[in-house]
Amino acid sequence: MKQNSDWITPSAIGRFTFCEKAWDMERCGQAVPTTKQMKQGTRKHRQKEFAVGMSSFLFAVALLLGLTFMAFFFVR
Repeated sequence: MKQNSDWITPSAIGRFTFCEKAWDMERCGQAVPTTKQMKQGTRKHRQKEFAVGMSSFLFAVALLLGLTFMAFFFVR
């Protein structure tokens, strides 16, 4: 079956979710990143994922502390 180049495949969605820039470069026919560049990109993605996870955790802690503070001082 011939695929239309305008169709978006599940693997393309996965590549886009992982790295929008790499997906766009591939669609535009630009050079494929080298193994070293891909490893650097993976490392940057992991750092970003850690930072987002940590900020979500800290937000939850701050919310819990805020609610505890309100309950302690205002519910007496």
